[in-house]
Amino acid sequence: MLLQVIAILWRDRENLPEGRAELYRAAVNYLLVHRDRPKKIQAPLPATKAVSVLRPVSFWMQNELHSDEAEKAKMHKEMRPILDTMKEKVGPEAFCEYLRDRAGLIADYGKDSYIFRHKSFREYLAGRELVTRAERDADSFEQVVGQFGKDWWNEPLRFFMGEVDDTLFDQFMDALFKSDASKELDQKSYDLLLTMVGEAPQRRIDALVRRLNDANSAENQRRYIVDCLKTIGNEAALQAIEQFAEKEGETVAGGFAKSYVAEARAEVIPAAAAAIAEDAFEALPQSLLNPWEFNAEYIRIPPGTFKYSVTKQNEPVANLYFAKYPVTNKRYRRFISYLAGGEKDLSEILPVKLFSERMLGFAANVKDFESYLGRDGGKCAEKLKSRHDEEKRFKGDDQPVVGVSWFDANAYCLWLTSLEAATRGVAVEKLGHSYRLPKEVEWEWAASGGKREYPWPPEKGGPNDKLANYDSDVGATTPVGRYPEGATPEGLMDMAGNVWEWMENWHEKHVGKYRSLRGGSWVDDAGCLRCSFRVDCYPVLRVSRLGFRVVFSQS
Repeated sequence: MLLQVIAILWRDRENLPEGRAELYRAAVNYLLVHRDRPKKIQAPLPATKAVSVLRPVSFWMQNELHSDEAEKAKMHKEMRPILDTMKEKVGPEAFCEYLRDRAGLIADYGKDSYIFRHKSFREYLAGRELVTRAERDADSFEQVVGQFGKDWWNEPLRFFMGEVDDTLFDQFMDALFKSDASKELDQKSYDLLLTMVGEAPQRRIDALVRRLNDANSAENQRRYIVDCLKTIGNEAALQAIEQFAEKEGETVAGGFAKSYVAEARAEVIPAAAAAIAEDAFEALPQSLLNPWEFNAEYIRIPPGTFKYSVTKQNEPVANLYFAKYPVTNKRYRRFISYLAGGEKDLSEILPVKLFSERMLGFAANVKDFESYLGRDGGKCAEKLKSRHDEEKRFKGDDQPVVGVSWFDANAYCLWLTSLEAATRGVAVEKLGHSYRLPKEVEWEWAASGGKREYPWPPEKGGPNDKLANYDSDVGATTPVGRYPEGATPEGLMDMAGNVWEWMENWHEKHVGKYRSLRGGSWVDDAGCLRCSFRVDCYPVLRVSRLGFRVVFSQS
């Protein structure tokens, strides 16, 4: 039914309304009045008046009945006081018959009940009623906020946010972030919050900034607010995040803000890029920012020796830098855009043709890599593109890239190394360091510190929904960094869950056939999250559980 209405709107307008709420507004108006106009059938009420009846009825079903169906007699009773105020003399029985037989908004449900023909129409109208109540009485926000995070209310709240002006948006954010409801959000509620912010037609940031800098705001709330401002994404929002990062940079929320500011302000400056890693393994700073990856942060993992779970022997690990997060869609897409000729600043440093030739030469010396790539460098962009790049569940800029093979991940690492070499004007082989995938022994050392069962400190216990994304709890990957409590003591995020990470090495039992993977994923059970757990996999596999993380190493 909804698809038919959308098709008719497109036919009549040659375009569709912008935004989900506007689309539903147009669809409801069409059903209430416009569908019957060509047939010269007069609707009992104008669309605006019909909606003014349906809004509170829909809210009554949402808030009091908690049901998609309502007894006819009770629905008539709810409608009657509103209809009695109108100059059009329409009884609730006749009005419901019109809604059922002509408009098609409701339908009989058994003999004695009505149901909205499409549930989302009731949710949309309930959301409209929330807006009306908020405009009349600011205290009604307490009721709205009180429903936040309850599945039954998710869609009405989205529709509510799609209809608000900047004042109501600001009031809602103020009420939400001074409420206990926002002190700890599960991942679905977190996603809902950012979706609502993204869909709001007008967004004032005053309350968000005030709550961000309020000493009484919890650390989690500040992190959520940073993400809200990030979603808004204008210069004022970025400046607010930047000021917060300068003041609170050592806190979890402040670190989150610093990472975003570094990425948002990233510019490719060849001289600066060359200086980033030139003396890294002499000065050994705690972290590095890589300009080729929108200032992705790499964290130094000190050297050490530990009993490696694979060999059962003490194994040494040298100084190296681990990327704080798995590679995200945004960063990987830059690589693909470069290959397709879309990154002029980077192609001036490293011509695409030169890199493609280098990649093909590199592939010729790696088992099966050459046959995977083919010999046409001009087709590399399409070949290396994520298999899930356009799939809704996995395509967010800050979600880890998935659907990439071991070969794709290695091509990305070679690109980073080649960019640095080109900036310095030296051959890749003479750099003395490189970007690459981690070896298993390095990954286990970074994740466990040589003694932890899971990446987080032992006192936090076993896996749970505050520490990692696993066991299909969320139903997809989550943006990197969503589980700060699950970070390693050094600050590495997402080492457990979200995506399996490709390792550089072959699995020792299947050399030449399978590469190793570590970390578990969004769909795997808790056992896969142990630092010592490992699986093997064909290097050509490209599925939604597989991503990768880069290390910066002297070898």
